[in-house]
Amino acid sequence: MRDYKFISQILTIIATDASEKVKCMIQNSHKSCDRCTNRFCQRISSESRAKLHQASYWVNYNFKNEQIVFIGGGHLFILESGALMTIRSNAEGKRQGIDILKPGDLLGIVQLFNSDYKNSISILPLSSVSGCMIPVNTVEKLILENSDISTAILAHYSQRFSRVLDHLTINSMGTSKDKLDFALGTANESDIKQLTHEELAILSGLNRVTVTRTIREIINYTEENIDKFCTK
Repeated sequence: MRDYKFISQILTIIATDASEKVKCMIQNSHKSCDRCTNRFCQRISSESRAKLHQASYWVNYNFKNEQIVFIGGGHLFILESGALMTIRSNAEGKRQGIDILKPGDLLGIVQLFNSDYKNSISILPLSSVSGCMIPVNTVEKLILENSDISTAILAHYSQRFSRVLDHLTINSMGTSKDKLDFALGTANESDIKQLTHEELAILSGLNRVTVTRTIREIINYTEENIDKFCTK
């Protein structure tokens, strides 16, 4: 039987396949960490938050402004608000969405105690995004000195690993419908109401034509069988 929750999700994205004007990243003065509500900062003590605050600066990423970020010995980004998709690209230009980061997630965690790691990744804000930038060497020092920070980092890493592993499994073995369903579920868990067909294609590992065809097949199926599920 078809998943009608999935069908209802599909119906909400039909009219959203439009591009957005690219905007630039801006940096603001840093707000107090006492006002941060993301789940990572809520896991640690006020004293540890104050130490992070002292070493950090506040950053905003504008909606749909995709950028390439170099990861390796630089900074760790803690999301306070919004959501962004991380994207990898190969030499042929094929793009694959890796994960959707939401408040409390960390961008650049792979750098911690991994000084040889050097790579780049694209980030696509799916809403306005704000958070703290902190030097990796400072975070490493704080991890060694503060057990609550090290515990919060481990908890976050475990959750991220589980999410990415689930995504890899679906993209490796699932049908087109499975991949699209997982992409929509990931977006819904991040409170993202609508994704364009192109964004769904990137996150699901499908091409845009396949995404559109799958959506149309589900819509046609719904129209043909809706009477079976409605009372007159």
